[in-house]
Amino acid sequence: MSYSFHRSPLVNQIQQVVIRTADVTLRTSGEVPIPQIHMFAEDMDQPYLGYIHTRPFNRGDDAAEAIAGLGTLPAALAATRVLVVWENRDVHTALQLPGSMPPLAVVAAEAGQFQHMVYWHPFSIKEIRPPSQDGLRGIVPEWTGTREHFNAGLPDPVTRALSEWRKSHGRQGSTDHLKTTVARLERSGYSINWIEPLPFRHYTSTNSIQQAVLKRT
Repeated sequence: MSYSFHRSPLVNQIQQVVIRTADVTLRTSGEVPIPQIHMFAEDMDQPYLGYIHTRPFNRGDDAAEAIAGLGTLPAALAATRVLVVWENRDVHTALQLPGSMPPLAVVAAEAGQFQHMVYWHPFSIKEIRPPSQDGLRGIVPEWTGTREHFNAGLPDPVTRALSEWRKSHGRQGSTDHLKTTVARLERSGYSINWIEPLPFRHYTSTNSIQQAVLKRT
């Protein structure tokens, strides 16, 4: 099957960092990646804006709403590309989906305005480590290669997050709206990590882009 999805080298670099970080965290504490979105503005000098982790949630509908809510910040930033990351079994359990237990895998979906590519990073548990002095019990993951799936199906809350972001494409933003969005997300428990300084873009009538720095409070 042919397709014309443009892969971003920068997004690929961030994805590799995410996988290496997941490997270290699994070995240290046994914890899998929290659902998250990494945001990019490819028309900026510093294209990587940062990332947002989902707020704490309960299983079921609350988990679905928390994951779907990740799309709010890239929408407010008018990001041009995003990378959504989650762990397959963790999200399946959190959403209380029917069926047998799915395989372990860190999943990354690189998305543009109309298409996406899913990168599947499966792993198995080779060894469970003894508890550390902190009581954490790490595992030794065995990674079994990466598989790619163009426009593959996504968990419904991930699809909703992407839809929320895509609705903002070409829409004029404002600094006040971004500040309000950031404050609301952080009050709700979302964790936002910026690449400093944070660039924010103002669209003019000629569609040129100016940079400014938004100081976090």
